[in-house]
Amino acid sequence: MHPPSILSGEICCSPWRVPFLFDGNLLGNVRLIPIATGMFAAGTNLEMMIISVSAVLAGAVCGDHISPISDTTVMSSAGAQSNHLNHVSTQMQYAAVTACVCLVGYLIAAVTRTWWIRES
Repeated sequence: MHPPSILSGEICCSPWRVPFLFDGNLLGNVRLIPIATGMFAAGTNLEMMIISVSAVLAGAVCGDHISPISDTTVMSSAGAQSNHLNHVSTQMQYAAVTACVCLVGYLIAAVTRTWWIRES
């Protein structure tokens, strides 16, 4: 595997960890997009750049959903008039399954170096 293939898995996981552990900020993870696009200089390997940018965006949304200190998580539990920790624990179950499926999909896309499904 080439280094960009290995890095796409890490690019996918980094935005999940940042909001969960630190600030719960969804838009703060958009700052990772220049790093993801910077690995592919001068427009080379556009397929991997598309995969990397989509992994950053998907990871940012997932991290926002599972962060107990995220503004959207706090507001949605308050709007539903439910216990905040119960809301976070139910969100985490759904987000964890989706995150695992996405991680497998991004790793397959990184190895095959294509971002769409082709018919044989």
